[in-house]
Amino acid sequence: MLVSLKDTLQSQISMGRMGKVAAGDFFIIMNDRLTAFVHIVELGNGFCSFQIRGMEFKGTFCHEQELQRMSKENYARTDTFIFDEIAVRFPYTLGLWDMIAMRWNSWMPISHSLILQTYSISMNPLDTQLQDYDSVAKFIKFLLMGSIYYMIKHKKLRDWLKDEKIVAAMNKYRDNFVSERSGDAQTDKDYDFVARGITLQRYQAVYQEWIDLNLEKSIGMKSDDPLREDITLLCFMTSLVARAPLNRRRGYDLLQCYYKAFKTKTAPTSNQQQWALVDPDLMDDVVQKAMTITLKLNMDQYIEDLDDNEEFYTCMTGYENGNFVCCSETDAAWRRALLDGAPELLSMRSHEGSYQAVTLTHRYMKFDVIKFNKECVRGLWAGQVQELVFFGSSDSERASIQRLPHIGRNLINQSCDVPIGYPIYVSPLTVSTSSVDMYVGDIKPLNGLKKRLRRKREPQPPIPPV
Repeated sequence: MLVSLKDTLQSQISMGRMGKVAAGDFFIIMNDRLTAFVHIVELGNGFCSFQIRGMEFKGTFCHEQELQRMSKENYARTDTFIFDEIAVRFPYTLGLWDMIAMRWNSWMPISHSLILQTYSISMNPLDTQLQDYDSVAKFIKFLLMGSIYYMIKHKKLRDWLKDEKIVAAMNKYRDNFVSERSGDAQTDKDYDFVARGITLQRYQAVYQEWIDLNLEKSIGMKSDDPLREDITLLCFMTSLVARAPLNRRRGYDLLQCYYKAFKTKTAPTSNQQQWALVDPDLMDDVVQKAMTITLKLNMDQYIEDLDDNEEFYTCMTGYENGNFVCCSETDAAWRRALLDGAPELLSMRSHEGSYQAVTLTHRYMKFDVIKFNKECVRGLWAGQVQELVFFGSSDSERASIQRLPHIGRNLINQSCDVPIGYPIYVSPLTVSTSSVDMYVGDIKPLNGLKKRLRRKREPQPPIPPV
């Protein structure tokens, strides 16, 4: 929302869509999912500086009651007046009781059709997933196929094949190697029941076709190339590192371990896997990216045919070319993607023992604009400073911050600066300038109006008699 307001707020004010605006005014911009408190700090010729204060995504009872009072549904009706037994209704006007009630409010609805390009948020619970062995097996398969894709596509692949430490580690995995610590017979498709562990031969039987497809499409390598065997072995070694944090886990334990690996960087779990620390890019660009993209693949398996290797490769390529971002919300890449306006973002959250997939989709959304009495806002803020700082009140549920819908006391007190208030986000001072380009779409209808007026002035042909 901050980026969209920076681009369009001054133009919206210039066109009168925010009503009469002056320096120091306060607005609430809200819809069913998002609520933001906007403070106009300075207003000049062709520019304005403002600050945005983000509210809770899921409000408390007081929060919701005040927002419900401000919603347009409460003021969309008209009263019926009876004159001499004739019912009269005045359209596009407030009812009599609403007119009286509005005089008691410290806020006023300005617009119900403010269009901003921002993110819509959807939360998908993950607790019901990954409970059975089949879903866990498919989850592990997505992780390993993702690691193969990023390994073969990486620009340092040939350098890693020549590295002395990696070559020495490859020689240990080459002949009759059995990984007994990693793997589960019920969830790993490359588990060898005869050797009772994961072997290179079984890994090749399951994933060699996918490896050959990536070699051909990513780097143009044929199946008879001498490096094909070494690349397959390196992918096998990487798969053991990638699946180690999720080894032999299912249900809640698997989600807990996956969330830890998703949020922080994956590290080798044994001395035998220390070869992966030779180059930090191997862990960051291959293992960690495969770990994060698995969440997206697990969600898209219901709408995409991921059992086919061609479709899977097309899906992975679409993720990279479509400016899709999947990472932790604490990662710097998440903030950069928000500021750059990435079309889609995906992350994972943990709240009170439950895990959710958070999806942000960039699109146009409609907002309501509510204007507050700026003196009322300053008075409530000053009252909170006096109560907390000078009187030393420590009651978090004190009466002075409880709901008062006709004033919006809970919303106003929440938007005050920390530690007096508790907004989830306070932006720096941001400057918005007017843009001529956005007026083009509004001027185009004038051409159609001119044509209609011109047609009306032209003489109409006579209507033939019936």
